[in-house]
Amino acid sequence: MLKFDVTYSLPQQHFIDFTFFIDNNSEPFLKIDLPSWRPGRYEIGNFAQNIQQVRAFTNLLEPLRLEKITKDCWLVHTKGEKKIVFKYRYYAATLNAGSSYLDEEQLYINPVNCFMYIKDRVQEQIQIQFIIPSNYHIATQLSQRTKHTLIAHNFDELADSPLIASASLKHLEYGVESTTFHLWFQGDVVLDEKKISDDFIKFSTQQIKLFGDCESKDYHFLIQVSPTYLYHGVEHLNSSVNAIGPGDKLMETSLYTDFIGLCSHEMFHLWNIKRIRPQVMLPYHFKHENYSSMGYVYEGITTYYGDLILFQCGVYSFEQYATEVNIQLQKHFNNYGRYNQSLADSSMDTWLDGYIPGIPDRKVNIYTEGMLSALILDASCIAQTEAEYSLDDIMKLLYNDTYKKGTGYDELTWKSCIESVTGHRYDWYFNDIIHGCGFFEKYLDDAIKSIGLKIVVEETTILESRYGIRSVWKEGKMVVIQIAADSNASVKGLAKDDQILELNNIPIDSMNPLLETEYLTPLLKVKLLRNANVFDYIINAGGPYFMNRKIMLDEEATPQAKINFAKWSKKNHV
Repeated sequence: MLKFDVTYSLPQQHFIDFTFFIDNNSEPFLKIDLPSWRPGRYEIGNFAQNIQQVRAFTNLLEPLRLEKITKDCWLVHTKGEKKIVFKYRYYAATLNAGSSYLDEEQLYINPVNCFMYIKDRVQEQIQIQFIIPSNYHIATQLSQRTKHTLIAHNFDELADSPLIASASLKHLEYGVESTTFHLWFQGDVVLDEKKISDDFIKFSTQQIKLFGDCESKDYHFLIQVSPTYLYHGVEHLNSSVNAIGPGDKLMETSLYTDFIGLCSHEMFHLWNIKRIRPQVMLPYHFKHENYSSMGYVYEGITTYYGDLILFQCGVYSFEQYATEVNIQLQKHFNNYGRYNQSLADSSMDTWLDGYIPGIPDRKVNIYTEGMLSALILDASCIAQTEAEYSLDDIMKLLYNDTYKKGTGYDELTWKSCIESVTGHRYDWYFNDIIHGCGFFEKYLDDAIKSIGLKIVVEETTILESRYGIRSVWKEGKMVVIQIAADSNASVKGLAKDDQILELNNIPIDSMNPLLETEYLTPLLKVKLLRNANVFDYIINAGGPYFMNRKIMLDEEATPQAKINFAKWSKKNHV
């Protein structure tokens, strides 16, 4: 068994002290590694930048020679010693769902950030002893040998098991079938315990029903509550971390909608990625990229179901659900990257720049486009089978044919599951939606209509919809954030980050031009500032660009569309 001691002395300085006890060593040179990335975030994390004071010793604490041979690998010259003591410190000062954090109130660790391992011994059991205040409790999916001692069966389990140690944890508990669910809240928060329990029971029941079982006997929602705005989640094998804020507004409708949606999304990952996983990620490789073109399955479908299930089980009203879909629709139609890179390629490129905007119009977002691709697939499956089957059945088949048989999936496996359930070929779906560019609009309206809904298109502002200029107010300045690629504004020379000074000779510092539409004419004179230079342009109206799109119930839905709606939503069409 490998062992760690974890402690700290000055929590306000955010340094966690690790001592790694290695016995039964038989190597003259021992490599000790730190992961480079964490599952659930498909980009390199470079956690070693937070490591300080790395030292190696004999069991008698005599120093051993130590070399750093890569950015996150250390070589110990063991001198034939059987027992090695490896010490280091980790700086934990970032609080989100995938980080580690230490202060006077809590010790919060995502082990994949900061626990080191020996490549040839990753299957050994690991004991972690926490030397922390006696009144601290630990919330985690790991087994607890004593109050402050945890056991992981191997490094994979340890890396996938976040924990919160604190004296101020708030705990709620509920059961669904054979699973006990734990909600652990860390931070100042106002809770309506009955509403939270009722809503979590509803969506947990719905998700288990979809897949037919839940292997977790205990599932833990670790909820980090911030006093300021925060929204972030990460999935794990039998738990998730959900970071939300501000805590004093958690039960207000807007933030609570975000919170319940976040937790539903992360719990769906219990099946979709933690168990149903691409073959290339079996096992995870912690030292380098785990490339996959199938982010539209493990993130897109999860995004789709995270909100849909809340509507199906009655936690969301249709209006709340529609609001979430509308956000994704706007992101899709406002992104001209959909004409330049496919959904599959954008999945690969999460490892390049998938979590930042990147250069204009280069790529798409696997969460947004993946969610819409799932909607198209679900609606198509329901329509093709006359409401006998849906995406639920495809996901259940994928679960049973891969995870239950001890294997992963690739695109051919996924395509086979779709065609097996629907009885139809889906070449069009993979050619256009997954590997094509700019084809979503060809299918989206028909998909929405087939399940008894419709998309309503409205102007946003004159400046956006007729001139293709999106802007925001930033520190009292009107700054361009996007120009429609096919607009006259783009041709004439407007660009992202320009500061607009005047519209039709009217200074904009004293009015909001997004509202003052009388200042906008078919020919718009724009004065702007760029790199300390002033430019004047005459822009022709065109478009429409950047229109507002929202889904609504279709009052003219056909009888079959109403049947399809019932299959899709688990509710009757009204």
